Amino acid sequence: MLSIQKNHLSESLSNITARKKVSFLLEEAKKLVNNDTVKGIVYLQEALPLIKKFELFEFAYPCYMQLGINYYFQQDFQQSITYFQQAYKIAVEKKDKKLMGNSGNNLGAIYMQLFNWHKALDYFIKALENNNPSLNASIYCNIGIIHLELKKYDQASYYFQQAISTAQITQNTYVWIASLIGVSEVYIIQKNYTQALHVLHEALDLQKKESTPNHHTSCLTNLGRIYHSQKKYAHAIKYYEQAISKAKRIDNIRLLKYGLKYLGKLYIDLKDYQLATYLLKESIKDCDDFWIEHKIAVYKELEVCAVNMDDIPLAYQYIKEQNIQLEKKNEKQAIDVSNLLDKNERITNLQNLNDQIAKQNKELEKTNQELRDYTHIIAHDLKEPLRNINGFIHLFSRYNEVPLSVESLEYMDYILKNTLHMKQLLEDLLIYSSIEKKTNIPKTNINIVIKHLLENELKASIQEEVQIQFHALPILPIHPKHANQLFSNLLHNAIKFRKIDTPCHIHIQYSQTSHFHQFSIKDNGIGIEKDYLKQIFKIFKRLDRDNYEGTGIGLAICTKIVGLYDGQIWIESEYGVGSTFFFTIAK
Repeated sequence: MLSIQKNHLSESLSNITARKKVSFLLEEAKKLVNNDTVKGIVYLQEALPLIKKFELFEFAYPCYMQLGINYYFQQDFQQSITYFQQAYKIAVEKKDKKLMGNSGNNLGAIYMQLFNWHKALDYFIKALENNNPSLNASIYCNIGIIHLELKKYDQASYYFQQAISTAQITQNTYVWIASLIGVSEVYIIQKNYTQALHVLHEALDLQKKESTPNHHTSCLTNLGRIYHSQKKYAHAIKYYEQAISKAKRIDNIRLLKYGLKYLGKLYIDLKDYQLATYLLKESIKDCDDFWIEHKIAVYKELEVCAVNMDDIPLAYQYIKEQNIQLEKKNEKQAIDVSNLLDKNERITNLQNLNDQIAKQNKELEKTNQELRDYTHIIAHDLKEPLRNINGFIHLFSRYNEVPLSVESLEYMDYILKNTLHMKQLLEDLLIYSSIEKKTNIPKTNINIVIKHLLENELKASIQEEVQIQFHALPILPIHPKHANQLFSNLLHNAIKFRKIDTPCHIHIQYSQTSHFHQFSIKDNGIGIEKDYLKQIFKIFKRLDRDNYEGTGIGLAICTKIVGLYDGQIWIESEYGVGSTFFFTIAK
């Protein structure tokens, strides 16, 4: 009996010791993930047998997940997949949605690295179905990237916007930046370089808050692509070289190879075919079969170089290499198709995803409506006591039997001015809260909108040496009320911040791209210092409270209206010279 008790006690102590050791090994492996993944793998491989021997199954999932992460950082994707699949299997057995979402998201990320877009999409859709709010922003962003690679740009833009909205709510700056870079990719492809630059600068501003070297490198590459497309070669070379240098420092092979490819293409444009050939060859050096698409694109550029250097045999060799890669691509696609989920199951998964997004949008709309109602009620309730204060101040002034001192009159004037300011603030707040997307949007002639403003709201201002020029403005699918508010606020803003003793000139211009209507409102006013350009679109933000009246809501109203029509608003300004406001409306 005593011997049995001793054996039982010995087993219990062994179990406790094993549990402590496994816990220690896991914690150490996590600490080493950014410094020594090989040592971390050694610790985890030591923990696995102990987990199995002593049935410490609560450690199995985190151990497999950490192994998957470590092998991922070593770019051993096959091993990484093996361990993430083990983790995913455990999550499914436990019916733990959070764990299923985490492991499914990681599997999707690896298949993206392997350029297996359909497999990656399957795992991301499954991860979304588990409705893990902390992961959704990242998953939306990844789905956007996949649609970008599949050349489905409208879908890509939609998912990037979903990712940005979710990331803003959850304060996930990392995903926010990645999604902005994705949006910039769409704009670059659509040749909307002004918008692409605007989005990239927003991403770079966020970089200052949270340094993410990979994203910074992508921003530099995309800036190079924009300037390259605009034939501003010196600027493009500068950004490409910075991106290549940074990619080497952070050991990001993917970004390095893309940077070399883009720089090589630039030197083709500059007719430096030898340097272009060198860079392009470097970009496919040591590329395995996961880089088929990249190699096909590079061999096409190398063929161009060879032809321009009159080396026809070499050009022929590059054509043969293209054919070899195309054959491999076709073989790979055949394998991918055989591994795809059943078509009906895929459709079901996509439908479930769409239903989930629709449900989330409905809940968001309900919350927004409640907020609008709440704002509306508060603003109306506050206007009544303001009217009373204003009225009683006038009554007090009129019927007071004792003459008031100069100081008292100044105080009363101060009270009246503040009540009037508060009244205007509440009225602007009501306008802001009531702005919403209209159904059955009519066509609005912008020429008529501007003429109406000139003959009514702006009539008094125009008499004070203000010239507003415009011609041939379009008819747009925008509600007349929104168009009136938008142009009224922007024109009032230009007039208010004009220079003293200088005639005010305002020029309204229109242009268009394949996807957007674009307007600019240029003035010769006082301008805005560079440090304040981002702040002016925020609600209640006023840069000069002492010298200029206003509530700080006008530009926030403009931002909200433009957002309803899938557009953006931004400003270019030089202090002391003037400002130009730009905004877009989607076609």
